[in-house]
Amino acid sequence: MLMVTPCTDWYLAFTGIAKGNVSLSTSVLPINLILQVVLLPVYLLILAGTIESIPISTLIESIFIVLVIPFAFAHLTRFLLRKNLF
Repeated sequence: MLMVTPCTDWYLAFTGIAKGNVSLSTSVLPINLILQVVLLPVYLLILAGTIESIPISTLIESIFIVLVIPFAFAHLTRFLLRKNLF
């Protein structure tokens, strides 16, 4: 299902490669993000034929794995690089 909703980084990168209006694409980005969340159940219904409920614990775990851990590692890496470079 990841491929059904466009990734924001790729969206902007491909817009730039295609010589598109990156500033306009960036301004529309919040709408795209909201539409991804709202339309994902519709895509699931169309492509999979069913919609299943997801336990809140699974949702929280996924958010932690996909967002929180990489965010923490990024800040840790940035802190260590600044400490070692300066």
